[in-house]
Amino acid sequence: MRLQSINEFNGFDFDKTISVDMQVEVMFELLYKVLDEGTIKARTVKYKLQKYINSKDVYKRLYALNKIVTNGKGVEITPNSSNALEVLQATSKALSDVVAKRYVQNKIETQVEQYLMEKQDKYVDELRLGILKKQKGPENAKTLKKIC
Repeated sequence: MRLQSINEFNGFDFDKTISVDMQVEVMFELLYKVLDEGTIKARTVKYKLQKYINSKDVYKRLYALNKIVTNGKGVEITPNSSNALEVLQATSKALSDVVAKRYVQNKIETQVEQYLMEKQDKYVDELRLGILKKQKGPENAKTLKKIC
């Protein structure tokens, strides 16, 4: 059996071969991984989407997903079979933007944490030196170096 590369899928339309229901399910799973539960609940209540989320109708679930992802700026009416793919693409793009934003935020937070840790370590070392100098114990340059 031969593995296919991504290049071999050019021209293959996944949107038409994967059911709308499956795409909506996958997007909901991703949504719950990207946004925290509080944000999702808040948007669900704000836009009165609980009955849409729990609906068996895939188009109502897609409507709810779009509203939550776009924070109410998405579609205004429940999509139907004729415009479902268009709404799916818009929702997918909005979800991609949320994922990208989350990635950048996490990267910046990591850099800030690293910077703060470096500054904190330096500050603690300075405090130790200050305390040692105030005590004026039997420390000389060599022992001060060992301590810090």
